[in-house]
Amino acid sequence: MPRFYQDKGYYEAKVSHDLTVDDKEGLVTANIQISEGEPIRVAQISVDIVDAPELKTELQALLPKLPLREGEIFAVDAYQRTESQLKEFFYDKSRAAITIQRKAEVILDRHAANVSYVLNAGPETQFGATTVEGLKDVEQSIVLQELTYKPGESFSGAALRTTEKNLRELDLFSLIVIEPQPSPPDTVVPVKIRLEEKPPREIKVGLGYGTEEQLRGQVRWRNNNWLGGARRLEVGVKASF
Repeated sequence: MPRFYQDKGYYEAKVSHDLTVDDKEGLVTANIQISEGEPIRVAQISVDIVDAPELKTELQALLPKLPLREGEIFAVDAYQRTESQLKEFFYDKSRAAITIQRKAEVILDRHAANVSYVLNAGPETQFGATTVEGLKDVEQSIVLQELTYKPGESFSGAALRTTEKNLRELDLFSLIVIEPQPSPPDTVVPVKIRLEEKPPREIKVGLGYGTEEQLRGQVRWRNNNWLGGARRLEVGVKASF
C-alpha cells in the first residue's frame, strides 16, 4: 500500500493497522489507518532535444499540454504518459527512431521533484514491411487491408493510430499492439502487429421489464467471422410475457 501512494505522489504516506478479534463469531476485523502526508509536487520540468532544431518551436508549444506539469503532484502515471506523448509527437514527424532518456529527482525535504526528458529525434524514416503475429482463424489479408500506410511512405504515428482504430472496429481481437521496429541508422522501419483473437462466437442474453409488455427478454447469437472474411452473422430472438 505505501508503494501505491508513492506512485500517486505521496512519498511520506504512513499506513498502520490493528486487528479486532471476535472469538464468539470467529471473525477478525482489520482497521487500517492511512496518513497521506504532504505530496511531492513537480518543481521543474526540462525537455531538451539533442538534434532536429527545426522541431524545437513546436515541441515547446506542446509542453503545456502534457500530462505532467509544474506545480502539480508528481504521479508516476503522468510521468510515463508524458514520455509516451512525446514519442507520439515525434512519430507524427516521421521520427520513428526517437529515443528518450527520462529522469526524476525527488527531493523529500522540499516535497519537490525535478523532471527531465532528453530527446534524440533521429532521422526522418519510412515505413517498411508489416508482420502480423497471433492469428489463428482470422485471415492475414483481413488485417493487412486495414493498414493505412504502405512500405516506402513517410512514417506516421497518425497512420498507426488509424490502423489500430480500424482493427478494433472489426471486433475480432481482444488485444491489438502495433510496434514500430526501428534499427538505426537504417531509415526504413518495419512494423510488427501483435493480436489476440476473440472467441468467434458469442451469446448475449438480455432481460427487462415494461408496464405494457411486463417481462421481456432477448437472446442474440453472433459469429464475428462467419465463413471467414470478417463476415458477421447475428441471429436474435425476442419475447415478452
